[in-house]
Amino acid sequence: RMSAQNLLEEILNVYPGKSVPLIMIQFPTPFKMPDKISPGNTQLPTDASSGFMASAALLQTAARILKLKINAGVGNGGRILLQSNCEDVAVIMRQMAMDYGFQSIDVPKPVTESIECHESDGSDIRIPLRMQEWIRQGGDRAIGSAWSRDSLLPPNCETETAVACKMQGTPIHRCLLEMNH
Repeated sequence: RMSAQNLLEEILNVYPGKSVPLIMIQFPTPFKMPDKISPGNTQLPTDASSGFMASAALLQTAARILKLKINAGVGNGGRILLQSNCEDVAVIMRQMAMDYGFQSIDVPKPVTESIECHESDGSDIRIPLRMQEWIRQGGDRAIGSAWSRDSLLPPNCETETAVACKMQGTPIHRCLLEMNH
């Protein structure tokens, strides 16, 4: 099997087109929760920099690919769509992407209020334990003009994970970024 990193390097080296308009990183297996006392799932990567699919190297390679559009003189850089059902993973991926020159794009239907941990508030939203822990730790939230409350893809393009989250009432944290000049 080819890793995501190897696939992007292959695209960078052999893709004959002048530009790639969009790269999507959707629902990567999360890393272990920071500061988690219990061991949790011992098969998860230990943190965002150790074995996590959306690594700094992957985002750096994505940035190089999406800069080709600028270098080819065909407008702004390409875009990257990040989606996760783990708020901490989404927030960390976005920050890592911004560290490599990506800029957030304001979305048409932003997340305007935080989802909090209420046991029975009558809503259909299911707050996963991981998200509850992230909130308890005071982690940055996926709220504001860059975070979309609705899918940014056509309905027939949603992943199985996105459909499952929708059916279970689990929040999806998604943002779209563009490569800076």
